[in-house]
Amino acid sequence: MSVIAPNGTARDELRGLLGWMAALGNRSVQGSIIELDAYAVLANGDPSQLERSSKRQLLHRLKEIEAADPYFRRSDFWRRFSAADFFTQDVVEEIKPLLAMGNEGHLRDLILELLADPQVNNRLMPELSLIVLNPNESEHIRTLASRCLLNVKEYDFIGALAVLIFEASNISLNIAANIIEVTGPEKFDHKYLSGFLRVCANLYPDHKEQFEKFVGSRYFIKKIISCFSPHALELLMDELTHNLHCYCGKRSYECDCRNGISKIVGSMVDRYFELAQAPLDPVRIWQWAGNLNFHRQYQSDQSKSVQVLRENDTLRQGIIAHVFGPLTDRKEIFNIRVEKFDGHLHSHSGLHLWRNDYKFLLDLAFKTDNVDLWASFLVSHQRYKNKEEQGSDDLRAKMRQHALSKPAFMREWARYNNAMKLSEQEHQFWRFRHSRSRKRHDRKQQEIHTRNIKFVNENREIVEQGRHWRCLLRFAELILMDPEKIELEFGDEKLVRTVLRNCLDFITPVVPTLPELAALQCESKHRYSETVLYAACLEILRAEGNLKCVNIELLTALRTNIHMGYNSVSPEEHDALQAEVDRLIFPDSESAEKYLRQYVEPQLAHPCLHPQIWMLSGEEVFRQSRAKLSIEWLRRFIDLSLDSADAIFEIAAQYGDREDLKEIIAERCSEIMSGWPNPTKDEDFERKRIFWMVREFYFLESITATYWAWLKSAKNNLLHFYGRSGRMSRSEHRAWPELTSIKIEVILDAFFEQWPRVELPSHWGSDSPEEEKAYRFLSDLIWSIESDTPDNAILVLGRLLADPRFTSQNKGLQSIYAG
Repeated sequence: MSVIAPNGTARDELRGLLGWMAALGNRSVQGSIIELDAYAVLANGDPSQLERSSKRQLLHRLKEIEAADPYFRRSDFWRRFSAADFFTQDVVEEIKPLLAMGNEGHLRDLILELLADPQVNNRLMPELSLIVLNPNESEHIRTLASRCLLNVKEYDFIGALAVLIFEASNISLNIAANIIEVTGPEKFDHKYLSGFLRVCANLYPDHKEQFEKFVGSRYFIKKIISCFSPHALELLMDELTHNLHCYCGKRSYECDCRNGISKIVGSMVDRYFELAQAPLDPVRIWQWAGNLNFHRQYQSDQSKSVQVLRENDTLRQGIIAHVFGPLTDRKEIFNIRVEKFDGHLHSHSGLHLWRNDYKFLLDLAFKTDNVDLWASFLVSHQRYKNKEEQGSDDLRAKMRQHALSKPAFMREWARYNNAMKLSEQEHQFWRFRHSRSRKRHDRKQQEIHTRNIKFVNENREIVEQGRHWRCLLRFAELILMDPEKIELEFGDEKLVRTVLRNCLDFITPVVPTLPELAALQCESKHRYSETVLYAACLEILRAEGNLKCVNIELLTALRTNIHMGYNSVSPEEHDALQAEVDRLIFPDSESAEKYLRQYVEPQLAHPCLHPQIWMLSGEEVFRQSRAKLSIEWLRRFIDLSLDSADAIFEIAAQYGDREDLKEIIAERCSEIMSGWPNPTKDEDFERKRIFWMVREFYFLESITATYWAWLKSAKNNLLHFYGRSGRMSRSEHRAWPELTSIKIEVILDAFFEQWPRVELPSHWGSDSPEEEKAYRFLSDLIWSIESDTPDNAILVLGRLLADPRFTSQNKGLQSIYAG
């Protein structure tokens, strides 16, 4: 044992050996090993081989372990156990009180996983039934207990189903569906099943709810639908769609009163088409699908019913004949066509009129002398088809043939064509006016291009030398944005590129200096000379492969605008241009730092909305300046906006000297509190106060009572800690210190009661309600105690466990304490 379990602690790699030693040993050996590692005996050995007294001892020991460490199994839920004969009569009596405990530890889960013998479960029916029917139990526990009862033939499932369906929660209906599936849907009357599905329909949310609290929580409905026979599906869909209509009175895109039934019947129709054999009854299909209302469309690869209705012309046209055949009211025909068959967003995606359906409808109306139906589906000339698609229109040819055969149809045909001619004449008038306007515009543009070419030819010498400002600007725009238009506008692409390479001397006096560019950045402005400079340097690089001939001052100015994106500049060209500029203007780290001082520092000194601090943190060429400048800027520029201060602070936290950063934090907090000890009406200043106090709490070892009293005075201040130490944001602030156990304790002490328990969905994000964010953060925060040193963590855990306010977190706290 000294090898297997030195110092009374079993080695992980030898727990299997320990379990089997207990299974094969005598009572004394079993008792010793159970006291040493009871879970290893159960999980790694064969507990059915234990003596009767050892089995009871094992249960008692597991109960003690759970009391000390409620989550003693850790992540061991994947394991399968060999415990077939473990539950003898005396053991069953021992586990009855364990099943009734109602706590959230792992022991009850473990016992329920082990219960597989129907005879044993029969003796535990009352206890298992109480768990299944208790809405306060967790989903996992209730599901495990229901599985245990499913193999007990004597259990009264009908009574249990009544209670579960009446509860009408996701969990209860899921369990009820599982009971129906295992028992056999064929044993239930279709009215009973339709009533169950109607209750399930209430689980579907309004269409405006983009995110649901529990993802996949209604999958059990599709699962049970897959168990129904075709005949059962027919009866159920008849029942569910009988007299189905909108009772909220809203338009289909706003209506939610049919959401659940539509989803369920839609899934049933899909399943029916998978199972049923042809021929299918179109009247019945229409009864099922005609009044469903959806808030999204499905494609053929997403829905079997959509696929069949789109591919099976006979079935689809049978539905069309049933729906439209008797109709003579044109308004009614129009409304049904638009709402049900025109690919409307809210009708069944398989109910759509294709070209063959128009022919079918025209023939149907002609045969039945239904002039109103025939007139409702007349189509005009397709004048805007592609040339290769133009030709005789078989649909209009059919309509013309019908019109020639019967006078009543001819009258409708003539009326329709006359109306189309009037509409076409009106359209022609407006099209003619637009065409004339377009021609005038094209003519003017051509005249401008002609004058441009003439001007360049007449002033070729000054243009070639790059000394005509308006030409330079247009040349730069074309080179950077639309090089394919150069020939059209100026007739000589080579000249345009040459001019840009020759213009540097001319534009040098008007290119802004770094301080001027910093001021322009603060004003969100730019100079046209920056665009010309960019194009000129790009053309020089393309021609010569380097920028040695360009003045350093010009390259320094170009560097501020180097990340501007242009259509005709590929990422490879942009990277090459930046690399060449950096090579020439930043030969060492001192020159890079000087650049930042001349360009970024003026932005920090003035009220600049978006100073380019990202250059320091994001560009590799400035990496050696990060530690020095971030600390210096935080110390010098005390009136920065919070966004700017935060950006610099993050750089300092990651790269700067930690003691210098702590000193700055302490200075800022002291200055703020000594100058303004009471709240002000200035919201920006109060946000600044919180900004520095939060950082003081994280970065300084001790907690300053004055600052902490201020932070805990408003419950929403907890969200600042959520933003830094929450589950989603923790990885974004790795340079920040981890919260110590003491700090976690004071956060819980200050905020736990201010944010009461809420139901937490299985998904979360930045758009979650504040109540969910706060409670999730407080619940997760206790697990951060594990990362602290044991000496500190144990003291804090002891105090939290003794505090009745944190009873709801006791299981997690106990598990951390035991670990």
